[in-house]
Amino acid sequence: MPASSATAGLLLEHVAGRMPDLRACAFLAKTARDALLSGYQRIGLGKEIPEVISGHAADGNPTRAPHLAIIPLSFTGFPYADGHVLGLAFVPPRHSAILEEESFRKVLRTLAPMDETRGRRVLTLRTKEGTPSGRAFSIGLSPTFEPPAGKRSLDPAWYTRPSQTFATVTPIAADRHLKEEGKARPEELAAQIASACRNINLPEPEAIVTDNHSAIEGAPPAYPSGKSPAWMRWGLPRSLASRPLTHAVIRFAQPIEGPVILGAGRFLGLGLFRPLDPEE
Repeated sequence: MPASSATAGLLLEHVAGRMPDLRACAFLAKTARDALLSGYQRIGLGKEIPEVISGHAADGNPTRAPHLAIIPLSFTGFPYADGHVLGLAFVPPRHSAILEEESFRKVLRTLAPMDETRGRRVLTLRTKEGTPSGRAFSIGLSPTFEPPAGKRSLDPAWYTRPSQTFATVTPIAADRHLKEEGKARPEELAAQIASACRNINLPEPEAIVTDNHSAIEGAPPAYPSGKSPAWMRWGLPRSLASRPLTHAVIRFAQPIEGPVILGAGRFLGLGLFRPLDPEE
């Protein structure tokens, strides 16, 4: 899925409301995607939503073509990082001009009116009425194509710079349900990750290591230990709820350009990799 090897797209900086935990990124991304679809409805293009935005072909079936990924930008990868989310990014497939199209710009202007007190446009994302209080949110995000000064974690270069080694910030949701148990299970997960790389035209990894914990400072584990509270578990939409999760480190023979996003939840912010420096 070439959206995984796309260039950085539109940044959405968190400016208002209480941002959900990184482990709720899939719900947050889904709410953002739903907002985009409603924006096309509001400007009279509900029947002409581009496949690259909707993720569905004209017949209503899921598209096989690359489409927009929505990823969380979090405070991770630094000493004392705590994983809190500072915003989102809309990442189009490589070579897609969808973010420059007038229809998309009109949707963005419609969804994100000018906030005179801030002097910038603000998109408000809210969960649907009746959402359980533990999952409900109402936040303001300000769109920009340039990372804000002083907020290093919103710089897409942390995800896009070339590297031989990448590690997950958010765990990969396996493309297929696992059959193996015990020592064979990590090997099956690694085989699925290698296949996911081939499917998006990335080189075959030289090495893949899977683990419950991330190699990136501040990223939460795939599964909490013991009898942890519900909020410490990754929130997954129904379509992904039964998928096994794993963090991973992958190494390629030659440096490749990010961002790298793999797995069944890649369009909703799961399976997001970050370049890993050799000393890390």
